[in-house]
This record gives sequence, structure tokens and C-alpha cells, in this order.
Amino acid sequence: MTKNKLSNISFASLILFPILSFFSGIGIHNIIKISKVDSYISVLLTYIIGFIPLLLFILIFNYKTELGINEKVKYLFGPILGSIINYLIYILLLVIGVVLFHGISNFVISQFLAETPILVFM
Repeated sequence: MTKNKLSNISFASLILFPILSFFSGIGIHNIIKISKVDSYISVLLTYIIGFIPLLLFILIFNYKTELGINEKVKYLFGPILGSIINYLIYILLLVIGVVLFHGISNFVISQFLAETPILVFM
């Protein structure tokens, strides 16, 4: 049985492009509008710091290609720390999914379904 695998560029674009597109459209505008002072520096720093987890994911995916991501993390960091990191990855993905879903729901309701309650749409 063959397994479909993501290349590094596909994985990076799968993570990076949705996050950057939502943040670049809404987040940067809100940060600049609210703070007005040193906001450009904070945006630049968050982009630089945001690449660190992406590079760690690429490192993990390059390590042993025959293992899944859970086994790779446990192999690289040991069973205890690997399990903790796996749970943190699951929590991070859940939080990103909820925040993106909430943002998309708010956008659709504000632009297209103004009379519909957000809970009905979600």
C-alpha cells in the first residue's frame, strides 16, 4: 500500500498561507489602528518569531520519512517529552481551527447574512 506524503513546500504552504492571509487582511489592520505606536515593529517581530515553529515542523518532517508525525516527535524528543509536544500540537491546531472558523463566520454574517444570529450560522 502506498502512502500519500506531503512535500516540504506543500506542508509549508498548507500552514503558512492560510495563517498569513487571514492575519494580513484583518490582524495587521487592527493592530495598526488600535496601537498606532511601534505596531510596525511588533508585526515584523511576530512574522520572524512565527517562522520558528514552521522551521521546526519542516525539520520534523524531514527526519525519517517512513514514520508518521507522532512517531517522529516521540523518536526525536523521547516518549515523555514527545507526548507532551504531540498534545501541544493538537491543542495548537484546535485553537487555530476555532479562531479561523470564528473569524470566517463573523465575516460571512457581517457581509452576507446580517440578520442571521452567529450561532445559527456556525
